[in-house]
Parts: sequence; structure tokens; C-alpha cells
Amino acid sequence: MRCLLQKKEVNEIKVENKDYEEKTEIKQTESAVNKKYLDRIREIKNIVNSKVGNPVNLVDIDNQVGREYMNALLDAMKKLSSTSATELDVAMQRLETAFLAVDRVVNERSVSVSIETKDEVITKNEIPVVNSSEVAETIKEEISNKEAEVTPEIKPNIVATPPPVTISKFTPKSEEKSGFENTDSAPVVSNIPVKPIPAMRVMTNPVTPSQSKPVTVSTPVVSTKIPSLAEEKKVPSFSDLPTSLPRKESEVGNPLYTAEIDAGLDELLSDWSLFKKSGLFGTGPKGREHPLFQKISGIQVPLLLAGRFEGATQEIRQSVTDYMNGWRYEQGIVYESGETFETYLRRVIKHIIDLQKQRNSA
Repeated sequence: MRCLLQKKEVNEIKVENKDYEEKTEIKQTESAVNKKYLDRIREIKNIVNSKVGNPVNLVDIDNQVGREYMNALLDAMKKLSSTSATELDVAMQRLETAFLAVDRVVNERSVSVSIETKDEVITKNEIPVVNSSEVAETIKEEISNKEAEVTPEIKPNIVATPPPVTISKFTPKSEEKSGFENTDSAPVVSNIPVKPIPAMRVMTNPVTPSQSKPVTVSTPVVSTKIPSLAEEKKVPSFSDLPTSLPRKESEVGNPLYTAEIDAGLDELLSDWSLFKKSGLFGTGPKGREHPLFQKISGIQVPLLLAGRFEGATQEIRQSVTDYMNGWRYEQGIVYESGETFETYLRRVIKHIIDLQKQRNSA
């Protein structure tokens, strides 16, 4: 009886160990699959970023393909933490399909751009028409010049004796005669009659002291103002001058408003389809000077995304939303409370510049 009980306990322990081993094997396989999918997601992101930069640029190339890729990428990253392997497989299959569509669209766009540039080069590089007679004349001239260089004339060595220099014959340039008469040698006498100037009459009336009183009263008023201005003014010294960094930030008192960030903002807006061109023929202001950016730069981001401003359209709202979603998924940058559209863009550009400086220093 005791032996049967011991055998039963041993069998139960074996079953429990077998179940535990199966569970650990399942977890190990799931973790291996998740790591494999995570590496694949990172590989796809690196390939797309190397081709188009920010994934938001895909929306400008092809709206449907760009939005499908961003949604599939976000769905696959969310499903990595889920326990269902089937859902993760479906999400990865969707991401692979979207990646193939992105690759096809980018390749077609690069081929079309290269064909257009080749056509422009062919049209610009026109072959000039050269007259045959002019070519023949230039060839003859070159041949004659080469013959003259090959056979130089041999001249005897003749020692030239310079003539003696006499000082008496030297005349300065100032004494050279010109077509005009020299007016410096003799004064010009004019025949115009000059009236004699009458002599001034001597004042016989004495100056009374009452007339000189207002003159003496006005002089101390001027003398009292001069020292007061000199005492109040202070000449700045070299130590009082600001350095380059405070001078750059003191323009607006904010580190986001520097010349480097201004240039980055102008470059970003010039590449954005909303602010790339303006006017009837597309020759109007662009970038920071674009009329649309001047209009919405001071609007708070929540109002801008909700379309609560004059002249709001679905195209503007969708383009701004896609751009901000791209930075939120890629770098985790979100807008702050009460932040305007221009301040958000400047903060994004400052983040990019700081990353570039860190990479260069590393």
C-alpha cells in the first residue's frame, strides 16, 4: 500500500514538472518571437527613415500609403506587449504589406524625378552651331603661331649706348603749355567799376545799462544745463558690453528664438506643402513669410487642431495633425498646455539641433 502511494506521488510530481516545462518553453518561444518582430519593426523604421526622413513626408508623396504605414506601425508596436500571438502575426503582416507599398511608391517617385532631371539636362545642354570658315581661320592662326614660336629670329648682340642725360634740358610737367592761359603768373585785372564802401559811422550814443541786463540774465541759464547733462550721462566701458550668447538671447529673451532656430524653421516650412508657395502663380512669399503661417503661427495648438480659426480647412487640420502624430510616435514630443503653433515648431527644431550636436560630440 505504501509503495502504491509513493508511486502515485512520483507520477503527480512528474506531471507538474512536465506542465511547468511546457509553460516555460511557450514563454521562451513567445519572447523569442517578440524579439524577432521587434527587430523587424526597427529594421523597417530605419529603412523608411533613410529614404524619406520623417514618416510624415510619406503623406505628401501618397496620402493613403503614408497613413496606412503609420497606422500599421503603431498597431504593431502596441501588439508587441499583448499576449495573443495571432494578433501580433496579423499586425506584422499588415506592417509588411504597408512597407512594400511604401517601397514601391518611393522607388516610383525617385525614378520619375531622375527622368525629369535628365530631360532638363538634355534641353539645357544645347549644342552650339559653329561656322566652318571660322574654325578653319582659327586653326590657321594657331598653326602660324606655333611655327613662329619654333623658328625664332636670331639677332646679333648689339650693345646700345644710352644718350647722355643733361639736366638743363629737363622741363617739369607743370611748365608744359596747354591750350589755356596761365592765370597763376599774373592777376586778372577786371574793368568792372567798383563802388567805394562807405565808412561806418561812429556811434555817439552811449550804451545804457538797462539794455545790457537781458543779455547777462540769459547766459547763466545755458551754463547750468551743460554740467547736468555731463553728470547724468555715463560712457559705457568695454566690460559693460554683452557677450555673443547673451546678445543673441536678449533679442527676445527666449532661447527658442535664435538665428539658428530661425533658419531651421524657415527650412522646415519651405519644404512643407502648406507653406511651400503662395500667390496666383506660386511666386509669393514662402516659409516664415507665408500668409497662412503668419495667420496661424500665434494660434494655440488645441484650437488649431480643432479648426477653430478663420479660414480653417480639412487639408490644414489633417496636415498639421499628421505632422504632430509623426513626432509623437517617433520622438515622444507632444504639445504643452497653452502652447502656440510656432512655439511647438521651434521646440521641435531645437530638439533636432540638440540631437545633432550630441551625435557630433560623440
